[in-house]
Amino acid sequence: MEGQFSVIKNKDELIEFLDEYINFHDFQEPLFIQTSKQNKRLSFKQRGSLHVWCEQLAKELNYCGLTQEVVIAQMKAANREWSKGGVKEALYKPMAKAFKDKNSSEDLGGGEPSDVVYELKKFIQKRFPDVNFPEWPVDKNAR
Repeated sequence: MEGQFSVIKNKDELIEFLDEYINFHDFQEPLFIQTSKQNKRLSFKQRGSLHVWCEQLAKELNYCGLTQEVVIAQMKAANREWSKGGVKEALYKPMAKAFKDKNSSEDLGGGEPSDVVYELKKFIQKRFPDVNFPEWPVDKNAR
């Protein structure tokens, strides 16, 4: 059985999860809910924040005229503009591996995503001081 993992810590988060699920589920397949003790994986909000942040950084890198080739010299893709996926795969995941020894954002938990962002921010700003590095979003729907 495959699916999405969500950490729900209170009634409000449960209501938010159910509202979103109801709005986006086609109800062609059944919903299975499994409860367990605390897991160290990213919550739905953390994953959403990561995606918003990657998109914001991609826009800023593009605005500054910094292609992937410029930022990541060893990357073979030349002169491509940044995308949310490009930031996540080429910057965030390698930094997570280097500083947290995690291969996937799904393996990060607790405060680890913001730790990775902090290290990535230091790396980018040291080499490219003109980049206005986005803060970690509180609201996953912020664009």
